[in-house]
Amino acid sequence: MQPAAGSFNERTLFVPKIFSRSIDLLDRFVFLALLGVLAFSAIPYGSVQSGWLAIIECSIFALGALWAIEGLFVGSLGIRTNCSLLLPLSGILILAFVQTVPLWTIHDPTESIRQTISVDPYQTKLWFLQFGAITLTAALLFRFISDQSRLRTLVNVVICIGLASAAFGIFRHLTHFELPVTTNTLMASGSYGQFINRNHFALLMEMTLGLTVGLIVGGGIPFARLPFYLAAVALLWVALVLSNSRGGIVSMLSQSLFVLLTWKFVRRETAAGSPYRLRRTLGNRGTRVVLAACFIPLLVVGVVWVGGDSLIQRWEVLPRELNTDGSARLNSSRIFIWRATLSMIKSNPVFGVGFGGYRKALTAYHDASGVWIPQEAHNDYLELMASGGIVAAALALWFLIFLRTNAWRCLRSSTNTFRTSACFGAMVGLFGVVVHSFVDFGLHVMVNALIGISLIVIATAQLPSQQDS
Repeated sequence: MQPAAGSFNERTLFVPKIFSRSIDLLDRFVFLALLGVLAFSAIPYGSVQSGWLAIIECSIFALGALWAIEGLFVGSLGIRTNCSLLLPLSGILILAFVQTVPLWTIHDPTESIRQTISVDPYQTKLWFLQFGAITLTAALLFRFISDQSRLRTLVNVVICIGLASAAFGIFRHLTHFELPVTTNTLMASGSYGQFINRNHFALLMEMTLGLTVGLIVGGGIPFARLPFYLAAVALLWVALVLSNSRGGIVSMLSQSLFVLLTWKFVRRETAAGSPYRLRRTLGNRGTRVVLAACFIPLLVVGVVWVGGDSLIQRWEVLPRELNTDGSARLNSSRIFIWRATLSMIKSNPVFGVGFGGYRKALTAYHDASGVWIPQEAHNDYLELMASGGIVAAALALWFLIFLRTNAWRCLRSSTNTFRTSACFGAMVGLFGVVVHSFVDFGLHVMVNALIGISLIVIATAQLPSQQDS
């Protein structure tokens, strides 16, 4: 087998031998440390507490510095083939930076005030650092996932993070153990697993569940290991249902429908007797539609059975939450928040109110008593438009187009079963994010953002062509 493009052997061709061993060790250290940061970000409440969040961001920036040092020696950063996805992310960072720069001055009789696009420049700067760390994580993963062995390691780490979180969530559910809450955002009773918000936990379950199911459906799991992965699917599914996240359950059902209707794109002709030969008989569209019509209702019944009365009660209060009667003037339902966000977008259509400035800006549009002030839009698409305007929306659309194009190319061109199934699993996980983001803001949590970035890399990373063994 030929060495991978951008691998150590090729990149260090002109590096003095005295540095070759050090560069190789540095390459491995950065990769392993990056995986460690992913795992570290999943500690209880670590992704929302400012101190822990700062440690995570500084660790990522330090790894970026090591990558730059390596690049000085080898003469290349090694991510040329994946720049298309990094460009729109960099564009959003540039927009956030511009939002913090005083661009004009407002004069009044007593003083002159330098004005920025952002209504809260300090929070925009904090957001810039966090999103910069997330973007740098994507660049690091693209650079250091240089072969299938490392891709497999990343996939397993993501699944293990999901499984550990699921086990902790179920443990808390069964024992009623409550973690201490050091933030004023929610009471301890509203948390689940290691998250302050049960919906954020559900998003992590959706991403890892989608990845695991995709590996199984795509045939990327050896038959001897299949029972372990099926058990992992069961654990992730139970944890998601027990979280009682309505958005999470709807997203999971959407993922199931997505898998049933797109099964044919990962179907590969296998030898007679293969444990995955059933996929060939289920490849036509009519069969998949029938399966969807039968499987989804059964899945709903299973969700209700596992979730029990507490889940039913969560759905029963939904009409009251959607009620637009503002007599109490709390106006805390998503309907009121979305209305206020749309008014904000209309008033700031081009550049938005500044990333991180949503909470401060919303007070001018949220017609309520002020007892409770929303901090997020509970819809990432609306909040993106409110924070960055049309410019941010265009950059996000650019990113999604490139993501779809690169993932589709990987899915259709790869001749390696594991690579194809991992790509498909990442797409299933990301589809859950797309659906859930209509009603929540789970990507604001660092661990979810990092796992989401990992799925993007798994779906689109360009690896050396390797044939099935």
